[in-house]
Amino acid sequence: MLPVSSYRTMAAVLVAALPCLAVDCGRTCDDCLPCQPQRIGSSRLRPASLGWLPDPAPDSVRFVNSNGFRAALRRAPLPTPDSAGQQAAVDASNFYYLLNENISGGCGPYFSTERRRLRYEGRNLPLTISYALLRDFRGTYPPPSAALPDGAPLTQAVADTLPDVLLIGFNGQPIVDIPVVRRPYRSEFQGTRYLDSVQLVGRVFRGVYRRTVALPGSTALQLRALYFQPGQGVVGFTYTNGEEWARF
Repeated sequence: MLPVSSYRTMAAVLVAALPCLAVDCGRTCDDCLPCQPQRIGSSRLRPASLGWLPDPAPDSVRFVNSNGFRAALRRAPLPTPDSAGQQAAVDASNFYYLLNENISGGCGPYFSTERRRLRYEGRNLPLTISYALLRDFRGTYPPPSAALPDGAPLTQAVADTLPDVLLIGFNGQPIVDIPVVRRPYRSEFQGTRYLDSVQLVGRVFRGVYRRTVALPGSTALQLRALYFQPGQGVVGFTYTNGEEWARF
């Protein structure tokens, strides 16, 4: 057992170290305060982009599969108008959270961005399709060769030059992101390719984007491809067992 004087010495050392611990050994107390959101600008969707979502959005959409089974999806209520707080920096690491979550300003500089969302849920089938239309702050369009570097700060002037993008989720999983363009985006990007026409369950759809999803070599049943038509939404999808679904 240590003498009383030793305990007093140890206590004095700890007390002397407390200020250093409180300010992280050199940082001021102000640095230790929680980061505060700082709105530095806003971003609105371009009028031409709004045509990529159904307007007015139907209350329900119907699909039929290659076996004749029919399924109806009902539109779920979502906030209108909608907005999201996006950090004022290029961040290619995460973007799909904007499909479903209500995002505030977060921490540090951010933009208040206009967002349009739709969500459809199956009535007799466990199926959901969700959309989010907003400004693409990742810097991935034009193609990566001309992309902004990850982490680059965004000013209002730079944000105004970025394109809008449409995100699509299927059964809660992020599947597609498509740049909103005036002419068909024919170059394949992240598995998405433009098709002049496609036939699904005997129905022909024109001007469609196909997102290939299935992993090569996998034997598990999974989504093979998703088909999207600007102004109409998802018009069809296929599975790895050959089963097709189409809007009707």
